[in-house]
Amino acid sequence: MHLPIRCSQQIALLLLLFLSLLLHPCAAAVVRRGDYRISQPGEDDDVDPAPTLDGPTADGSPGIGVEFETFGVIFESEDCRLSAEYILDGTQIKLDTGKAAEATAGVANDISDWNPFKGMQDPKVDVVDSTCNPWTIIQPSVDRAFPNLEWAMQVTAPLPLEAIHDLFRKAIANEASPLLPMFSPATNMVFVTTDFFQSKPNGISKDSVGDDVLGFFSLLISYAKRASRVTRDNSPKTIISIMPRTDWTTVPGQVYELVKVLACYKHDGKEIKLSEADKVIDGSVGGLGKAFENVLGTNRAVPLFEFRKLAGVRVANMEDKVTQAEQAIIDNHRKFGKAPQLFKQDEVLHLWAQT
Repeated sequence: MHLPIRCSQQIALLLLLFLSLLLHPCAAAVVRRGDYRISQPGEDDDVDPAPTLDGPTADGSPGIGVEFETFGVIFESEDCRLSAEYILDGTQIKLDTGKAAEATAGVANDISDWNPFKGMQDPKVDVVDSTCNPWTIIQPSVDRAFPNLEWAMQVTAPLPLEAIHDLFRKAIANEASPLLPMFSPATNMVFVTTDFFQSKPNGISKDSVGDDVLGFFSLLISYAKRASRVTRDNSPKTIISIMPRTDWTTVPGQVYELVKVLACYKHDGKEIKLSEADKVIDGSVGGLGKAFENVLGTNRAVPLFEFRKLAGVRVANMEDKVTQAEQAIIDNHRKFGKAPQLFKQDEVLHLWAQT
């Protein structure tokens, strides 16, 4: 999430400190990313200004992208402000290669070498194409503050829908996972189980529904249930901590009929209104289009997801936290790597792969 403090012209400047294996870290400098941009008036401040750096990989092999952002390092120019962010390029860094940990170590070293603070020898930086140059570091205010700065971490990777369903289960049970928030992981989540199929919608019995279908509908109903609360200042990606990066808006007709039945299943005594579901799609949710990457060691294509609201990290434990998140993804690939049996209907419910 980027600091949306606006300029006097009602234009917000978004800047990222970009790091990948393709770029050498540059200490005490802002490394300009290729798609640096200025958001326009009326645009959602919470859109992702790095929509293409988390995937997919060129060859379809599984990658892993990571973002670190802190409000502890603030740049100012006139009445505009922005925060610092590092991005590990998920289009280049492959899963289970050790490169994610290597790149994260580079981030930690870069922050340590840079040691940004208000009174540093050269606190000013220029941003290419910015009309607000120069930018000045105004926070932190004291030297050697970087070890205590907390960075928000987000991870993007491909995952089978069965694994997503298992993460919903863990969240509801308050089980810990490196891919879930530390506190209140089940916030706004609707855990769809076979009980949602009690009425046999479209003739589908609960005994015939697989975990991949349940995972998809857990996502869909969770977003649909909270769609009415989405506003310009409250991006849909904040609804739950698991955000689909692969587009899910194209659904076969028969599936849509099924969704309407499931959405009428009362959750916590309230009816879920599917009619508001379309409001949950913006440039972040489903922003990678029909992008897929393969499960490790297979040719099974699965959607990409961004895991948000993860526990904050500091320089000292950045590498460990990324390693733990990557291992959780690897474990899920191994556990759910085999494709489930296709649903026995004319139009299959394995939605992303078929639409």
